[in-house]
Amino acid sequence: MKIRNNAGAKAVVSALAAASLALASTAVALPGAQAAPAPAPAVQAAAAPSGAVPLTPEGAPQTIPGLASWTAADGEFTLGAGAKVIGANTVLSGDLAAQLSEVLGRTVGTAAAGAVAGDVVVAVDPSRSAELGKEGYGLVVGQTLKVTGATDTGAFYGTQTVAQLLVQGNRVARGTSVDVPEYAERGVGLCACQVTISLESLERTMKDMAYNKMNQLWLETKLKTEAYPKANFWAYYTAEEAAQITAWAKKYHIELVLEVNSPGHMRPWLYNYPELQLVNRNGQKKVEQLDISKPEAFDMVTRLADEYAAAFPGQPYWHMGGDEYMMGDSYANYPQFAAFVAAHPEIFPAGSGPGDVFIWFMNKVNAHVKSTGKTLRIWNDGVPSSSVIPLDKDIVVEHWLNSGPKPQALLDAGHDVQNSSQALYFNRPGGFTANVSNLWNSGWTPRKFDGGTVVTDVPGKGSVVGAKLSVWPDDTPSATENMMDARILDATRFVAQATWGSPRPVADYAGFTALAKNLGHAPGYESYDRTPVGDGGYRISTAGLSVNADGAGVSVSDAAAEKWTFTATSDNYYKIVAENGQCLAMAGGVLWLQAPMQQDLPPTLSTCATAGNANNLQKWEILEKDGGYLIRNAITQLPLSVNAAGALTQEAPDVRGAAAFALAGEVTTSIEAPARLVPGSPATITVTVDNRTPERMKGVKITPAVPAGWTLDRKQHVPGNIPAGAQEVATFTATPPAGAGYGDSSIAATTTYQAGTVKQSVTSTATTLLSCSDAPVRPVAAIVDSYNNGGGEVTPGSNAIDGDPGTFWGTAWTPSNAPLPHTITVDLGSAMDICAVNLLPRQGSSAGAANGRIKGWELYVADTADAPGAKVTEGNFPNEAGLQTVSLPSPATGRFVTLKALSEQNGNPWTTLAEFTVDAAAAADPAVAGGGTGG
Repeated sequence: MKIRNNAGAKAVVSALAAASLALASTAVALPGAQAAPAPAPAVQAAAAPSGAVPLTPEGAPQTIPGLASWTAADGEFTLGAGAKVIGANTVLSGDLAAQLSEVLGRTVGTAAAGAVAGDVVVAVDPSRSAELGKEGYGLVVGQTLKVTGATDTGAFYGTQTVAQLLVQGNRVARGTSVDVPEYAERGVGLCACQVTISLESLERTMKDMAYNKMNQLWLETKLKTEAYPKANFWAYYTAEEAAQITAWAKKYHIELVLEVNSPGHMRPWLYNYPELQLVNRNGQKKVEQLDISKPEAFDMVTRLADEYAAAFPGQPYWHMGGDEYMMGDSYANYPQFAAFVAAHPEIFPAGSGPGDVFIWFMNKVNAHVKSTGKTLRIWNDGVPSSSVIPLDKDIVVEHWLNSGPKPQALLDAGHDVQNSSQALYFNRPGGFTANVSNLWNSGWTPRKFDGGTVVTDVPGKGSVVGAKLSVWPDDTPSATENMMDARILDATRFVAQATWGSPRPVADYAGFTALAKNLGHAPGYESYDRTPVGDGGYRISTAGLSVNADGAGVSVSDAAAEKWTFTATSDNYYKIVAENGQCLAMAGGVLWLQAPMQQDLPPTLSTCATAGNANNLQKWEILEKDGGYLIRNAITQLPLSVNAAGALTQEAPDVRGAAAFALAGEVTTSIEAPARLVPGSPATITVTVDNRTPERMKGVKITPAVPAGWTLDRKQHVPGNIPAGAQEVATFTATPPAGAGYGDSSIAATTTYQAGTVKQSVTSTATTLLSCSDAPVRPVAAIVDSYNNGGGEVTPGSNAIDGDPGTFWGTAWTPSNAPLPHTITVDLGSAMDICAVNLLPRQGSSAGAANGRIKGWELYVADTADAPGAKVTEGNFPNEAGLQTVSLPSPATGRFVTLKALSEQNGNPWTTLAEFTVDAAAAADPAVAGGGTGG
């Protein structure tokens, strides 16, 4: 694991976007209800994509990565209404058929032969190996859509192209392509180091990698070991889990690069083996560092390598790390190294120093790894810039930091080099987040390394083998793994494009992110329901015992069960709140990267948080298990179970099986309405009643309520009864009057019913915004008083109108700060009647994401860009990252809207803004004045 010093601001990419629905829900318990898990609702077939697949600037169908070549032909392929996947390889054809079934919303059949027009064909032809190599494929779009690989892997990548095409539409321009990657390694790196990444997340990652033709997953992780049993404390994977990971890698044509970082960053292994820890001249033990002057050090590293090789068979590499061994320290503090050199003149030539001991150790490990048929990999920064003993040339070096030997020097010396630049780093909490738009705009390729060095391969010596992005858990509770999955989405697609090396499928980065969003995740990405229970109250029990709050903790007993309120989070977990208002959380114990990973640690109750580490430690996964539910903390990835003393604790599931919890549910109701409504226009209101109990609801009536002056198409929906475990959905059409004022309006629905002999009533409400447009208008240009253009960060005003919440306009901070006030003027392209503006602050989870967040502000509307025009409103924003919508006191007509930032939430001189849109309608009197615009 690497510890990175982050100097300077970093742009933070976020998946946050404005919500499209207003949603509220209410729950009420049925008397005495004891519910088994409610059955999952029926899955409705998705509408099959239709229309023509968009084309690249070169005229090829769009994919990520783009096709390496394209020869166009006349006409289009049209997917048949009953199209099948035809191919003799039943694995390839069956897997593609399963993906297309997800895409098309119907079961797609397969056959070994007999393709007709409109079918998809998958073939393997080894005679084309010289042309296609191991991973390339040929694509022929004609009467059928056919992909051919010289190997199963090449054909598999062809099937992923087919999936991407048919996600976009059912018609594809005819033509042919030979699509072969430029780089052999196209990777993602996940550090499951001192933490565990769930198997579910790993599988999703591999599915998405395959979908984008990425072929290498690096995992720094811990395996439950027989050789060093005292290291078998959480977090680790068992041999059975390693076998599952290996099977997925084979299925998705991904090679695994396993790492035990050594001889530095070894705390997970050395914590209970102090005799192997490096000791400095003052007698202080270093729990992170292995003493490589001891023979036991070599034994530990190689025995672990052998155990991993057995657990993850068939992988070509072993990664020993080798980075940051002396980070913040010096060999001079460890006299045993000089003594070791002096004691072994047969190893160390004259002039050798402590750094040569490090090289000798790596070379010795390399000899062992080669003897097992594998190739050793290391990080670059631990290699001394000069040494008497040379590093073995057959070691692959992964270059991440502009320190130590330069990448060109490594190539010249005969090393193959992977570009693992820290420009492609992500970490928790987000101090490192790849600035993908800058990488795109700068034309980054795997040949451009950290520090800006651009290299060339050396024939007969070393070559650049590819690149990877890396994800590190430096402050584990600062982000959940689902948050990180979302954060790396665009960067994953970018690395896939850069390492495949083909022409870009779109002209600019905004188009690339739009294409990535349109392609989405791999079909079948969600293999299970991540939020299997609805929001509401539940009584929790296991093995007949109730789970209740007990002071600041939780007890398991035969006492009457209390109600816990479950609320799904935006990143697919749950907050679980006791009747006393406290949130279930994990805290305390031994911390690993700030996370409470200690086994047999009881959960606690704490004040419910809305942000930061405390918030994430209060998130829980609910997974179906043995007719009940497993409850697992989102950060520690340890499930809850009852120990021998009868206490509820988190524990490794191979030590004590996860408990299956029963959840006794409630009746819940929710109401959905469009986030925006235009006065005079009808809108659909949806009310859902969910009976999660084992009892039938009788005499059900659903009655909506709207503001005065609105009209409803009907006054009530009367379903009568709702069976146990079933839902009832009612829709109403509501229309606000044409002259209604703009602003928030409340819509409600009351459900009445009888449970046994008791009559119940529950009301849900939703808020919608009455506005002059049903969707925000995106400006065509922006003019700002200042933007940053230094220190590697460029944040122009155009970032605030690009539709990407991950970019932002930021006033200058390098080399000096531009003073307040700051202005951004947006051009709507023509005069419009403006009723509101929508402002999204800079997004991200790092501390720097709050920099520049606007506090005091004024808003102006003008006909020209020459002057700000008339002030229409002013105010102060709360210190929040959510979308801020400002409704004007009365509509204003103009083409240009100016936001003037008067102050910043923390008193700083900066202003930042992620997105600026306007609610506006065509002007009744479209007298448009001119006015120049710019970035």
